[in-house]
Formats: sequence, C-alpha cells, structure tokens
Amino acid sequence: MAPTYTSGNSYAGTQSFEGKWAGTSFFPENTLKYFDFYFKGKQSENTGYMPNELLFEALTTNSPDIKVLDVERRNLDSETMGAIINCLLGNTQVTELKISGNVSFWSEQPDDLGNALAAVLSEKNNITSVDIGNNDIQEECVGKIMEALKTNTKVKTLNMRDNFSRGRGADIADMLNTNKTLTSLNLNVNQLEDKDCELVLAAVDRSTTLKYFSAYNNAAISKETRKKLRGFNKL
Repeated sequence: MAPTYTSGNSYAGTQSFEGKWAGTSFFPENTLKYFDFYFKGKQSENTGYMPNELLFEALTTNSPDIKVLDVERRNLDSETMGAIINCLLGNTQVTELKISGNVSFWSEQPDDLGNALAAVLSEKNNITSVDIGNNDIQEECVGKIMEALKTNTKVKTLNMRDNFSRGRGADIADMLNTNKTLTSLNLNVNQLEDKDCELVLAAVDRSTTLKYFSAYNNAAISKETRKKLRGFNKL
C-alpha cells in the first residue's frame, strides 16, 4: 500500500519504506530506514520496531545524516535504549535527542538508558535539546544526569516529565545553581516530595537563565507550592 501523507514528513495510517510494511503508527519518514518491524511470536517477544544496524552505524561513525535522534514512542526496553545512547559517545553530529515514551511500557528493569545518558551528557558534544519524558528513569540515574549537567554547556532544553526524581531535589537544585546554559526545564510528574519541591523552586528563583519551567503533579503539600510548580513561560 502506498503511504498517505499528512503534514510535514509523517505518514498517516499504514507506513511503508522501500515497499516493506512498517507498522501502523505515525513516525517521521526519515526515521523509517533505521528500524525494522517485528511480529510477536514469529520474530520477537513483542510486536513493534527494533533499531537495525544502520542506526548504530550512523551514530558510531558520526554520520551527518542524523542530526536529530528520533526514537520516540518505539516501546524499546532499557537495554536497547542504553545501547542506542551509548553510540553517541564521541558523536558530534547529533544536536537533539527525541527519545521519550519507551522504557515506561516495560516492567521494572536496570536503568541502562539513564546511565548511558548521564555518560553522554558528561562529554563534549553538540546536543542542545533532550526529551527523555516517560522513560522510567530512576532516582539514582537522575542524580547522575544532574551531575553531568553541572558542567554541560550545550543543553538548553531538558524535558524530564514522567520519570522518578523523588529524593533528588537537592541534586536538581545544585545543577540549577551551577548550570548557566539551561533555558527550559520540565519536571512534570516526577514524584518530587515536598522538600524536593522547595529546594527546586528556590533554585529556580535564583536562576538567571531559565525561561521555561514546569513541575506540576508532584507531591507538594501546600497550595502555594503547587501553584508555583505550575511554572512559567518566558520564551
């Protein structure tokens, strides 16, 4: 079946790439060649997309073909996501990470994704935008990511919605007190406790670079704190 175009570079309905069926979802056309579709039971434990060798090769060889790493909503487990992100070590071509909506579909597992991301953000590269929403990144790795961002001078946008930052308010605050590059931070639904929220909000108030901040649906007790967690948008 020939693909039907909507707006931009996305297919509507059944997708195909070079005549091969590629699943019933909506993904950018330029990403299709980096993934193969598998059927549960016949080819894989789960129905869905898996990255192929072309993706790993493009990332590890620093190919200019991938400026935006788009792995959103692929339902990949932490091991697979960790392997993909590890390929960014030494990569200077990728400027944006769109990797939301993967690990949260799986049962509890090691945080390969979080560890790999922390290592990448500790390196010198050209990544300026990171969307890791809805990936079940755990508290320990949140701390590692915040530590990496203390010295990172490239990342301007960080979307961490729907992860686990409980007890890491001090780490987030320390990062904000040190980092002078970040302009946008999303911490919605991160299980931040009341003390965490207070620490983060105090650091946000001190920040001279943040233009966008949001942290609603966390465990703040007071009405005033919950109101402040709605954040602001000065972009």
